Amino acid sequence: MGIDREALARMLREARENHGLSQEAAAKRVGLSRTVLAQIELGNRPVAPDELSKLATLYQRPVADFSADAEQHDDVRAMLSTYGLAIPARLKPALESIVSLCEEAVALEGVLGRSPRTGPPHYDLPKPRNTADAIVQGEQVAAQERRRLGLGAGSPVDSVSELLASQGARVGILELPDDVVGIYLRHGAVGSLVITGSNDVGSQRWGLLHGYALALFDWERRLVVTTPVDSDELIQIRANAFAAAFLLPQSAIETEIAVLDKGRPSRRALAVFGYAAEELLETEVRSAPGSQTLSCHDVASIARRFGASYGATVYRLRALDLISKTETEELLTREKQHAAAAYTRLFATTAEREPRHSTGAEIELKREIAHLAIEAYRRRLTSKSDLSAVALKLHLSGLTPTKLLELAEAAR
Repeated sequence: MGIDREALARMLREARENHGLSQEAAAKRVGLSRTVLAQIELGNRPVAPDELSKLATLYQRPVADFSADAEQHDDVRAMLSTYGLAIPARLKPALESIVSLCEEAVALEGVLGRSPRTGPPHYDLPKPRNTADAIVQGEQVAAQERRRLGLGAGSPVDSVSELLASQGARVGILELPDDVVGIYLRHGAVGSLVITGSNDVGSQRWGLLHGYALALFDWERRLVVTTPVDSDELIQIRANAFAAAFLLPQSAIETEIAVLDKGRPSRRALAVFGYAAEELLETEVRSAPGSQTLSCHDVASIARRFGASYGATVYRLRALDLISKTETEELLTREKQHAAAAYTRLFATTAEREPRHSTGAEIELKREIAHLAIEAYRRRLTSKSDLSAVALKLHLSGLTPTKLLELAEAAR
């Protein structure tokens, strides 16, 4: 059963708007007139298969996304293959390896009789009309999610990957090329999967929260590949706003700056009511020159406190109007960034120095699969050969088929 013309028209219009393209610009890119595209988006004219293919490619969406029953019939690998424009060929083997691990986890959950993961909750918000809408929506939902998850207004997030796992999303860490920032995938065979790069810990945490935001807001999309080219797409701006507000909440940042004895205006008016004389006594105090300036080391300390990257923290301070445009530019100079990095390394733990990645996949995903396999064997739902196959698929140093069998036998 295909999708009806009006629904397809709406989906195409929203895809164009999310990409920040005018009708005229989109029509020119695919070789149509603006009038024809307008008629397609109004549902007044059917879209030919070749036209749909060109539009889907322009909007970096698989053609299957514009089909009502796509998820019922599409194999997840077939879906990935339709996304060739956004996923470089060199990335596909590692991506398919993670998909295979997720399929293994889903299969083991089925063997154990567990209900399929429902994934993160959905926020059914209107599509943002502009950048301001996107930022406001992202920040508002970040505050709601922090409350829902019991994080309050300012508690730092301990483990982002564990948080996502608790909400039904699986995590993958890949050595992503420069032209891919992150991937969000939702499919019945794998559940919800968020993939980010494996450079520094702060960037990993940000990337995972960005993907989590896509799961919260854009749950109807089955595959979103984030690239530098589409960073100004409204759904990407909204996801960035969510990640910033969730990881670096405003009240907590202001408290951290106050602890540093900074963030006050250069001049402050002080007043006290004299009860006996019934008069108001007023005075003014001036901060010492330069005493309220946030240094690169201050920013590095705040970034470490909340597990964010230095650059992300600088931009968040600017977004909250806690530093000026000039201060932002100064803090982002190569000299300041190098100084901040050197300062951070002096006090970094081993885990902070060495981002976690295990042959392309996040270690928690492999741990989850091993745990499910042991539980299935313990309950005599799988055989020794099944257990051996799982061990070989995980490719974990030290976890041989013999070792996994030994652990599983100990659980019986």
